Amino acid sequence: MVVATPQHAAFPQTVISSTPTMKAMVTPNTTTTSKKKSSSSGGGSKKKDAHDCPIFLKKTYHMIDGCDPAIASWAEDGKSFVIKDTGKFGTVVIPQFFKHNKISSFVRQLNFYGFRKVKVENIKINTALEETEGKYWRFRHEHFLRGRPDLLGDIRKANQMISPEQAEVDSLKKEVKNLKEKISGMTADIQK
Repeated sequence: MVVATPQHAAFPQTVISSTPTMKAMVTPNTTTTSKKKSSSSGGGSKKKDAHDCPIFLKKTYHMIDGCDPAIASWAEDGKSFVIKDTGKFGTVVIPQFFKHNKISSFVRQLNFYGFRKVKVENIKINTALEETEGKYWRFRHEHFLRGRPDLLGDIRKANQMISPEQAEVDSLKKEVKNLKEKISGMTADIQK
């Protein structure tokens, strides 16, 4: 059994078992008893904090933060995470957090939230190590960082993101609506 001490007080301690029959146990962190208010109370920002983010992201953060390093862990730089043993990850770790054991479903959800699989180029120095690490699956998202669960609120599903082109179209529609209202008002003034 691996006991994970969270890197950030925003999440409780998680215990992850290496046996597939034992479910993850979550116990509240005793050092934080008061609930924090949303950090977006000041400037009218629409940024979510870590407590308001989708449960999938919270569970994934817990999973990686507290997982057996032989199965999955954060990359050295903390900007991505690595699944080292996809078989065990699917049969042991995923069922402790989700109602399935399919790594393909997990990866699909990561893709929905804008995570990207990282391809590592081999430089042929240590072929045995590179062959082993070549089987690892690495994923990254600019707001999914080790020790920064507060950034999880910035991660959105792909269909919730507004592209720059759509923002421009929306702006032009609003401008056309305002111009039509002005013309309508001017027309009414002329007819008086």
